[in-house]
Amino acid sequence: MAEIQWNKLGAYLKETQILGSIQSTLYWDQNTGMPKKGASWRSEQLTYIAKILHRRNSSEEFSNLIQSAKNELLDTEQNSNNQLFIRAKERNINLLIKEFNKAKNLDPKLVESLAKAKSKGYESWQEAKKKSDFKVFLPFFEELIKLRIEEAKQISDQYSPWETLAQPFEPELSLKWLNKMFQPLKDTLPELIRGIDKPKKYHWDLSPESQHNLCSKLLDEFGRDKDLVVVGKSPHPFSITLGPNDYRITTRIVEGEPLSSFLATAHEWGHSIYEQGLPSQSHQWFAWPLGQATSMGIHESQSLFWENRIVKSKSFSKRFFKKFVSAGCKLNNYVDLWKSINHLEAGLNRVTCSRYS
Repeated sequence: MAEIQWNKLGAYLKETQILGSIQSTLYWDQNTGMPKKGASWRSEQLTYIAKILHRRNSSEEFSNLIQSAKNELLDTEQNSNNQLFIRAKERNINLLIKEFNKAKNLDPKLVESLAKAKSKGYESWQEAKKKSDFKVFLPFFEELIKLRIEEAKQISDQYSPWETLAQPFEPELSLKWLNKMFQPLKDTLPELIRGIDKPKKYHWDLSPESQHNLCSKLLDEFGRDKDLVVVGKSPHPFSITLGPNDYRITTRIVEGEPLSSFLATAHEWGHSIYEQGLPSQSHQWFAWPLGQATSMGIHESQSLFWENRIVKSKSFSKRFFKKFVSAGCKLNNYVDLWKSINHLEAGLNRVTCSRYS
């Protein structure tokens, strides 16, 4: 049976996804190549796209398309021999209704204010990071928190503001569940760490060029398709998908930390390879909810798998040690490299400190 309403909804979602990918492309450029003086105009661009996206995601036209596709699906459900495909379509519809209701609750003015605040906040964060002065970022951070709390209030009163804002990243997440999960770790880990002899830290470094080459060799080892994945530099590493065949990751060089860029590359590759594995054969999946990542927990499990389970393993150090030596590494053997990669050090910076602390 023809899927007329379903295809109309799919076409609408594809246009929305194109707009979203334009927004993501501007964000990529903002992080990797935009000149500093372009920040103000970029803020205007991102704010405008955020406004248009919100208008589409909360429009009566969108609501009618969802309802028509839902009715069509109900009509065809009983005559279909592929119930698994029907269930997938039902799930897509339910998730779209959920997202529509969320967008409908938001004041368009708040959406614009948030977009502007995020752009200004990012600019100030870069300056604060460069100067190592949190006070530069503080007023913008406070403004963002105020706007986010208002956003949470408008979306729902079912959860606390934090829980409401966490839902897009981890559906049905609650503070009660988090406390139940992490309180035992909070009670156990400090004593465990105190019982470990503080390991020797090896002081060495590699040139930026050598680090870049090692990261490139790592991705080649992982099977990176250079026609599919592009690597850039940014103040903070991230991974982003700009289209069904356009994946970007970034890394950064930290002076005195020769493994920072290498580990960040492995981590972001994990994010990217997960996205590359999502269904994207056509707009019928790429633009639909089931064509997107299921949760941030799953996402991070993939990035940490490649970073912690593969690159931080002793067997990986043994395999890659000669490449490090060729790049200028002064360590004596692969065991020293392995120990360097797994150095245990507490800290407030979640990127540089040990994952146990």
